[in-house]
Amino acid sequence: MKVFTTCLVLLSVFALPACKKEVTQVVKQAYATTFTIQVNQWSPTSSGKGYSTSLDVPELTNRFLGEGGVLVYLSFDKGNTYEAIPETFNGISYGTYHGVGYIGIDYYRLDGGNVTLPGDVIKAKVVLMYTDPL
Repeated sequence: MKVFTTCLVLLSVFALPACKKEVTQVVKQAYATTFTIQVNQWSPTSSGKGYSTSLDVPELTNRFLGEGGVLVYLSFDKGNTYEAIPETFNGISYGTYHGVGYIGIDYYRLDGGNVTLPGDVIKAKVVLMYTDPL
């Protein structure tokens, strides 16, 4: 019985302090928002062959540009489905560019011809992501 008691005491001395509670912190690393681009928000490009617009995104900081990523999606069916851009659809090339505080979107015909303004609103989804270095 003495051996059993000694083993029990030793087990509790060495095993119980090894149990510790760990707290895991969850950090949001991606943020998304949507925009509605009205037909009158598109401007002709300098070549006159396409159209462009700019979205104000004050959350787009140097940190996102240097350590993260920017994704842009367009919806031509009022937000039911989204397509990642750059994308080519029906002979029209949609592109995006960005800098601190803004995202630009433009579109051109692949054959170099003139394009027309969209016939309806276009929804844009913007996703900003922080990344960890490899």
